[in-house]
Amino acid sequence: MPDYGSNQTGTLETITSAHRALAILRALSRSPCGKSNEEILSSWLDQLGMPSSRVTLRDCLDHLAARGLIAISQVQDLKVAEITRHGQEVGDGLAVIEGIARLGVDCPY
Repeated sequence: MPDYGSNQTGTLETITSAHRALAILRALSRSPCGKSNEEILSSWLDQLGMPSSRVTLRDCLDHLAARGLIAISQVQDLKVAEITRHGQEVGDGLAVIEGIARLGVDCPY
């Protein structure tokens, strides 16, 4: 768990990264087909106040895929993410994974 009270370098990015991952899982879980492409996810993160470079977003998607929370396919130049059952459980707060923010009662995403 990140130390929210310290001034350590990287703490804000660690917190943002954990929330970015949760926001992506929540967005995919609400998508009618459980899928979305990186452009749509990028716009969603921008609206949530978590703007991400293309590299940062792709790194996050790759990290989620490596943990079995999403599956990634490539369509032309875009990555398309599809939530897995385990990803749905994490997004719903039924499972906890280190590095992904926990779903709060009043989570805005």
